[in-house]
Amino acid sequence: MSKPEITREELIEKIVAAIKKVSGISIAPEKFGDNLFALGLDSIKAIQVVNMLEDELDLMIDDAHLPKFTSINAIAAHFDNIR
Repeated sequence: MSKPEITREELIEKIVAAIKKVSGISIAPEKFGDNLFALGLDSIKAIQVVNMLEDELDLMIDDAHLPKFTSINAIAAHFDNIR
């Protein structure tokens, strides 16, 4: 049974929630294009965020793609392309 499709807005909400849960960082919508590392996320927490999203969305991400996940918008674009 496949999971229902979610909108890009719902996807971004999930990304923001995962970042907050893992790191405690709250990111305002106007910062969704900003570099996550400049906003305080470190590489270990970024991997944890991606792992949470993989579990929640029932997707697998090749670790080679992780360096591309520099912003919320970049993560959302990648997940959009593989759903």
